[in-house]
Amino acid sequence: MKIKEVLVLIWSLSFLYAQKPFEGSITYSVKIDAKQDLGPMASQMPSTVKVFYRGGKARMDAGPMVVIADNDAKKSYLLFPEQASYVVSSTEVKDTLSDKIKYEVKATGEKTKMLGHPVEKYIIEIYQQDSRVAWTESWVALDLKAIGTDALKSPLFSGVKGLPGIPLWIKSELMGMNAHIIYAATQISTNVPDERLFQVPEHYQEMKLGLPFRD
Repeated sequence: MKIKEVLVLIWSLSFLYAQKPFEGSITYSVKIDAKQDLGPMASQMPSTVKVFYRGGKARMDAGPMVVIADNDAKKSYLLFPEQASYVVSSTEVKDTLSDKIKYEVKATGEKTKMLGHPVEKYIIEIYQQDSRVAWTESWVALDLKAIGTDALKSPLFSGVKGLPGIPLWIKSELMGMNAHIIYAATQISTNVPDERLFQVPEHYQEMKLGLPFRD
């Protein structure tokens, strides 16, 4: 799997169903822990990521890229604000690459509290064609759940079946790079986000591009 494909996979979004969904936003700090020079890749990583939840919709702002997931429309959108462009993906369309990506989710039983919320440690291993391509350690908030679809299958931000809530701390390994990306929640807001945040601006132009997280 190419580096670009791995990063898009990691940044992709999806969310689990819940009776009392969390609506608000969560801000994460982003840190790269590497034992080698990652070159341009390190400078392209955002220093913060913010995720917004409202009903069956979610949005993640990650530096120069925005991802919107719309459960009701069964679509996801990858926005590039600097280019005023976007890519749309239907969650009902099958993709050869995503079919070959498998996830193994393991609960460790380790529990603690983060930002006042009870969390439990989970390990997610990602396989493509029987080869492990990534590994993620997630501390998941047991009392924070969000409505959405599991079609995007990202190990971050509650996108894999088997995670009982929204992760507040994530350490993701990129295989073959001797590096980890660490996301740590720094602020949780219960203010309901504006509906306009989950809409693609009318002046944006659609691009046709195949993405590895299409499903």
